[in-house]
Amino acid sequence: MRALTFLLLTLLIPALGLAGPIYKTYDEEGNPVYTDQEPDDDAEPMDLPELNVLEEREGPPAELIEEQPAQEAEALELVFESPVPGQDLVTTDSTLPVELSSNVSLPDSTFMVVYLNGEQRPAVPGLAADFEEVPAGENTIRAEVQTESGRVLASTEEVTFTMHHAAGREQEPD
Repeated sequence: MRALTFLLLTLLIPALGLAGPIYKTYDEEGNPVYTDQEPDDDAEPMDLPELNVLEEREGPPAELIEEQPAQEAEALELVFESPVPGQDLVTTDSTLPVELSSNVSLPDSTFMVVYLNGEQRPAVPGLAADFEEVPAGENTIRAEVQTESGRVLASTEEVTFTMHHAAGREQEPD
C-alpha cells in the first residue's frame, strides 16, 4: 500500500503546477488516499511544499569538449635483483639472500612468497629476505608478491642459479 501511495504522489507532484488542490482522505481500512477531487464539502486541501526545479545549465558544445584518453594502469613488473639467472653463489652457511624489485611502489602490507625448487617457503613481508638451508648445486627460484588475503599481485619468471657451500676457510696471513 505504501508503494501505491508513493506512486500516486510521484505521479501527482509534477502535475501540481497544472492541477488544482490535492486532498488527502482515508478509506474504510484507514489507508490514506490522495485525490484532486474534493471528497466532501468540508475537506481542506493539503499544504504541499513548493517543488525545487533545477534549471538546465548550458555547458560548452560537445565539439569543444576534448576527450581525454583513458590512462591504463602501469602493469606491475617483478624481477629478481638477487639471485640473478645463472649466478654462482658461494656461502658458508647455506643462506640465500633474495631481493626483488618492482616498477611500481607496493604497499607495506604485501608479502613475498618464494618457491625454491618448487617448494613454497614461508611468506615474508617486503621484497627482501634471507632463506636458509638452500641445498648446494643447481636450484630454481620464483617468487610472488601477495596481499594479506593471499591475492597474487605479480610473479617473477623462474630463475636458475648454482649454490656452492664453502667450508669455513681461515684467511692465510700475507
